[in-house]
Amino acid sequence: MPKLHEAVASGLSERLKTIRKRAGLSQDELAARASLARPNLASVEQGRRANLRLVTLSRLAEVLGVDVLDFFCDRPVDEQRPTGEDATVRLITNIKRLRGQQGLSQEALSVKSQRFRTYVGRLENEAASPMAVDVQDLADALGVSIPALFEANTTGNESR
Repeated sequence: MPKLHEAVASGLSERLKTIRKRAGLSQDELAARASLARPNLASVEQGRRANLRLVTLSRLAEVLGVDVLDFFCDRPVDEQRPTGEDATVRLITNIKRLRGQQGLSQEALSVKSQRFRTYVGRLENEAASPMAVDVQDLADALGVSIPALFEANTTGNESR
């Protein structure tokens, strides 16, 4: 099973904890508002579990008033706000665009990202619920950073 890179996992955990504290919420309050079990949230913040589904990250971001992007990169606090565009839609749009620019078929991307052949097709058709490790591996396969997959308009510098 694919594994989240340590730097991605620890960064996600630390950013979530920092953003939660800045919002003035306890783990109990955030968990209740995001419909998560508090022990699961604690595990994420402690770095024991960071491979969350994108839908879970989206719920956390919504409650905290930030964008999913903010769990994967260090933006200035005054820029940490929701974009208004669904993170999954941005992810799928950017994957399709980058895959097309690189001349990759869905099958070729699935091989590069070490996913089942049908996974990329299901993801692009919004039938798959990606996890953080999927996003990481797709970004690696496309040669971009994770934040580049969540940008609303990723024209210009997309490479690491």
